[in-house]
Amino acid sequence: MAEVREKALWIGGLNAVSDPAALTPDQARQMVNARHTTYGSATRRGGTRKCLSAAIGLSATSNVGIYWPKFTKVCVVGGSTQKLYTADPPSSFTTTWTMTMDAGTVFKALSLAIFEDATTEVIYGESQSGGLYKWDGTTSTNVTAGSPVSVNGICVSGNRLWGWNSAASANSVYYSALENGDTLGVAASGGGQIVVQTYGDQDIIACRPVGASLMIFHRSGLSRLTGFGESDLSVSPQRASDDIDICGQNAVDIFHNSAWVATPQGLYQVTEGAATPIGTPEKPDPTIAAIAASSYRNLVQVFANTATFEIWVIIPGTGVYAYNILTDAWSGPWNGAIFAAVAPSIPFAIKESTNKTQQRVVLPPDAAGLMWEVDSPDWFTDSTAAAGTGGSAYTMTLQAHRCFTEERTNSKSWRWANVTALLTASATAPTCVVQSMLGGATTSTFNTPIAAQCIYYQPGAGTGPYLDVTINDGASVQSEYLMVEVIGNTLGHR
Repeated sequence: MAEVREKALWIGGLNAVSDPAALTPDQARQMVNARHTTYGSATRRGGTRKCLSAAIGLSATSNVGIYWPKFTKVCVVGGSTQKLYTADPPSSFTTTWTMTMDAGTVFKALSLAIFEDATTEVIYGESQSGGLYKWDGTTSTNVTAGSPVSVNGICVSGNRLWGWNSAASANSVYYSALENGDTLGVAASGGGQIVVQTYGDQDIIACRPVGASLMIFHRSGLSRLTGFGESDLSVSPQRASDDIDICGQNAVDIFHNSAWVATPQGLYQVTEGAATPIGTPEKPDPTIAAIAASSYRNLVQVFANTATFEIWVIIPGTGVYAYNILTDAWSGPWNGAIFAAVAPSIPFAIKESTNKTQQRVVLPPDAAGLMWEVDSPDWFTDSTAAAGTGGSAYTMTLQAHRCFTEERTNSKSWRWANVTALLTASATAPTCVVQSMLGGATTSTFNTPIAAQCIYYQPGAGTGPYLDVTINDGASVQSEYLMVEVIGNTLGHR
């Protein structure tokens, strides 16, 4: 009986769509609560921790936030009255935050942007019901002079503030004068309106700047507005792609000079010249089935985590699927309660003041009025208290591709499933489940984890043409898995 071996790696990412026998040797059937490193190993995603020890006001809707580098301030809109709250993020991110409510007016904003008001840099906020607001670092103001238009969302492109989808014209974009967001849609002050009819009277769901163009996402279809200079608005929007059916207003984010868009057809990368689906027959997109099964398609969000080179597709009720643009591979879902909230707030990133290369991801106040740091590099428990105590462990599950070792019709007697991993000393030992066609499933526990790269020898079980290997790691500390190697003896054709 000749010895046979096969290695299973993780760099090819999650493939939960194809038949188990069709996966390549570097793909995984499960990567729950796991992510890729940039060199292809699998690690635990970060935990979730409260930023606030007490709620700042209940809200039944998603809230928004933004980091303002000018003042190193975190600014969020939250609570049932939609007040503006600000905080100086603690440099260590391991202490409780203190939020201060602005003493000015309510700040009814569902979209935020940093721009100029002809005098100084401010934060603008917009919503159809509330109109245009701004905050200068001291006081918030409802901008009413000249009657700027009330729109569903705002962004900055070509040195102008842009808005889209007003109550009067759902298929229009509006622009401000140069370097003066107060004039959004005010023709007498240098602003204006462009009716976009490249796809008839379809609503405009979102707009984002990509390169020198403003990309306009319709309910079905994508248009592009490209001027010849920052003051030239004489051009007309052009069709860019008929393939894009964006899920909702927050289902798009910008990274590496591209827009990344969640659609019912999967994740797309949008440049000025093309819209390209990420999924391929060899690497199927796991978000397609998850979005199809969701009752909250319009609440799907996309967030670009620039620190980890990941595009997060946040699907309410399911969790996060992460696409790593360096390894061209998927992981997920991340299914903790905060990640899988039915009405999630919109993530935003802030920089640590003590280390400018580090980034934290924060959720504005949720429906309970609490802010959360998610995917924290300091905590590997979920729902951790603001002081860093408590929290609950979550399980990372990795299942390698189905290992046949050689001729797929040959039966084998399975001896070992050896796991190469870098664990944490004194951590809860992971378990390994091996399952063959004849012999059922057998569970074993890793030897005592050590803080060094080590091969953990797990017994095989049963006979058959293939062996499935699943690792379940419920430790509350970081773990890293590099590969699995199965070893058996061939029994010939059975």
